[in-house]
Amino acid sequence: MTQARHCTTRRGPNRSQRRSRSRSTFTGRVFLRHTIAVRPVFAFTGQGSQFPGMTARLYLEHPRYRHHLEAAAEALLPYTGTSVVDLIVDGDVRVHQTGFTQPTLFAVQYALTAALADAGVRPRAVIGHSIGEFAASVATGALELAEAATLVATRGVLMQYLPTGGGMLAVSAAARDVEALVAAEPDVGFGAFNGPASVTLSGELRALERIAEELAARSVRSTALQVSHAFHSDLMRPMLGTYTRVAAQVRHGIPRIPFYSTVRGRPLKPGEALDTGYWIRHITEPVRFAPAAARLLGDLRPAAVVEIGPKPVLTGLLRKIADPQDAPALLPACRTRTPAPRSWTSSPGDCCRRPRPRPSRAVLLSASALRPPAAGGAARPSRSPGLVRPGLLGDPARLPRDPDRVHPVAAPSFITMVVR
Repeated sequence: MTQARHCTTRRGPNRSQRRSRSRSTFTGRVFLRHTIAVRPVFAFTGQGSQFPGMTARLYLEHPRYRHHLEAAAEALLPYTGTSVVDLIVDGDVRVHQTGFTQPTLFAVQYALTAALADAGVRPRAVIGHSIGEFAASVATGALELAEAATLVATRGVLMQYLPTGGGMLAVSAAARDVEALVAAEPDVGFGAFNGPASVTLSGELRALERIAEELAARSVRSTALQVSHAFHSDLMRPMLGTYTRVAAQVRHGIPRIPFYSTVRGRPLKPGEALDTGYWIRHITEPVRFAPAAARLLGDLRPAAVVEIGPKPVLTGLLRKIADPQDAPALLPACRTRTPAPRSWTSSPGDCCRRPRPRPSRAVLLSASALRPPAAGGAARPSRSPGLVRPGLLGDPARLPRDPDRVHPVAAPSFITMVVR
């Protein structure tokens, strides 16, 4: 029977050797047994990581994750009208509609973070890609759950009903190599800077098609993203007036741990708040993930980065940004593998995906507080029609007032379950 092993690193003679051994811990078959205290960085995935049924197994099998996802669903319900829990567990394809995508991703990230916090695993710093910055802001104490829910759900629904005609184009090239093409199209701009040779353009569809044709003639690869609108572009401006009024009513706080902003491409300065102006810029300005991540890796030199989201996206980007000689261990909270002929009731299984008779294998980031139910207890908990409704949100999970307390990511409470 497959056993859960602890994520560990061994004390070595130097930092490079410790990192090398840490990477083998999470990806190889041999697990090292000695531990050192490591407080990880959390990286929060952006839009595009969603899929129907994401984390449904985790919701069914782990009480702490279920508790926190229900809390997020309650906070979001006044704006979504449909419980994000129902969307997830039912495998609803509407998770690909922007009005549902953004609040559902936020709920998943909030619940993953809160469940890890219950087990004593908290980040030393955070970075978020676009929509991921909302859950990141809650993790730092800058926003309460209810406040973040208001911002993210309103943002999603306003974007959903903007006029169509915009799109996004992922380009495998450095920004300087496509600047001239972008300058020639007034209705196109940079939507994201994701890596040394990875940018996303955002703007009017026909203009993007012209750029894609020119890139193809230069043998530069580009891919049209499956999105409903031109996010992070001036085509978002019609929603700014309404969103400004909503954001102005929310209490804005200052992060209690380092917040590496992908709006500004740098860490927030001491006393710098995530205020109304920040969240307005967040809508139209490009995602400066690459410079923010480079600063984070250079400033903190973290031993581990945990990606908080339904599937790994940022780990690949971080791998290209990090110095190969000083790279952290990159750990996705949810990672799917190939199908296994094994009953999911007899093993952890692929708890980040939709329930199946024969689930995919996965690496599941779990904790001692996230114990699976007894045999036969995997059925979905009964949820009366009135269980999730406006006005019943309890106190959100809060970070401790002592943000410098070290929580060992390699401690026994932090487990990677490997089903092979």
